[in-house]
Amino acid sequence: MEDNREDAPSLGMALPYFSLGAQVFMALVMSLATLFPYRNGFFNTILSKWFFYPFFSVFAISLFMVYLVHWASVRLDKSYRWEEKFTERLLYQLLFGWVVPVLFSVLYTWAYLRFLGIDMMDTLYSRNKFPFELALALILDVAYMCYYLHWYFRIGRKPAPKANADERYPEHLLFPYNGGEIKIPVLDIAYLCSHGKHTAIQFHEQEPVILGLVTLEDVLAKLDPDQFCKVNRSYIITRKAYAGYTMRKNRGMLLLLKPEVKEDIKISRVNTDRVLSWIKNETR
Repeated sequence: MEDNREDAPSLGMALPYFSLGAQVFMALVMSLATLFPYRNGFFNTILSKWFFYPFFSVFAISLFMVYLVHWASVRLDKSYRWEEKFTERLLYQLLFGWVVPVLFSVLYTWAYLRFLGIDMMDTLYSRNKFPFELALALILDVAYMCYYLHWYFRIGRKPAPKANADERYPEHLLFPYNGGEIKIPVLDIAYLCSHGKHTAIQFHEQEPVILGLVTLEDVLAKLDPDQFCKVNRSYIITRKAYAGYTMRKNRGMLLLLKPEVKEDIKISRVNTDRVLSWIKNETR
């Protein structure tokens, strides 16, 4: 069956946010804060055998809450970015990153206490811990929002500068990179490829550079179509990188590049004529 993935639209990008280790650490801090105060002292309490039962239960709740906020933030980044759709993003962030985690926490606690034969409404949870968990979940959402806005205002997506007002396509491209910026000469580029959530730029004679949160479409709009061609969903090539092609049985083709690429670069039957036309017009 023919693979037509190259014709699919590019997906939105999401920030990496906090690592799994950081999420576990946040859940640990939340768990210890939830179980406060420690009447026999902090160390005496956490070293007691009875402490581990409520701690692991609260830790499971906290970890899942952190995961839900993380999941909601990553998913919403792809369709409702803060700088583009602030109102919709705020509503969905509160729904999936605040209401849903708190609802899960309440249901989990209710089931746990009911298993122990305790009515949740007769405990201090309904008066003290529930408002505290509301605040914790909201703090998590604010932390993720601040992380995003910090990235946006510090780096964000900056357009590549033009060499001068008369030039349609710039000689250099400027991208956010490692907390700063990187200036890339267009003539040094061999090809570009989609690398998960990022874009890798392979040079003719240098090591590749991986750009975070930059799609192929972001770069393609700044490139001269006479010298660059988007051959499928994952690759944009230059003429100097072209090294040949072989036809496939389904009338598509496999493209050969230099520097050499380990994976097969498949061109669908639909795009084969377009790519061949681009190649032949400039290489004959």
